[in-house]
Amino acid sequence: MAHRAGPAGERVGRSLEVEPEPVEVDGRRVEGVAVRWLIKGGSGTPAVGLFEMEPYAHVPAHRHPWGHGILVISGVLRVRVGGRVYELDEGGFALIPPDVEHEYWSGPAGARFICVAPAEAGGGGEEPCFG
Repeated sequence: MAHRAGPAGERVGRSLEVEPEPVEVDGRRVEGVAVRWLIKGGSGTPAVGLFEMEPYAHVPAHRHPWGHGILVISGVLRVRVGGRVYELDEGGFALIPPDVEHEYWSGPAGARFICVAPAEAGGGGEEPCFG
C-alpha cells in the first residue's frame, strides 16, 4: 500500500512504498537524487517529500520564492544557505528562507531527508523543495 485515501480526504501510507521520482533543478535532472512525494501539497496543504541522495551526490545551487524546512533522517548532508555551509547528520534540521541561494551535498553513505514546503510552493511547475 503506497497510500490510501480516507473519507475526509486524508492520505495514509508507508513512505518507502511511494514510488521515487527523479529530481530536477532548473529543468535539468540531478543524478543520484530521487524524491518520494508523500504529500503533493496545494489547496492549503504543505508539500512533504522524502529525498534520497546516493553517496557524494550534489544538488546544484538554486533559489525560489518560498522557504522550506529539511530534516535529515539518515546519513550526512552538507547544506549551503547563502554564504554559509552547515553539516547536518541524523536529526539535524535547517530552515531555508525564501529567495536565498542554497545547495546540498551528501556524504559517503548518502543521505535521506524530509523536505516540507508551503502549499503555494511549486505553483509554476517547479518542484516545491528544489524549484
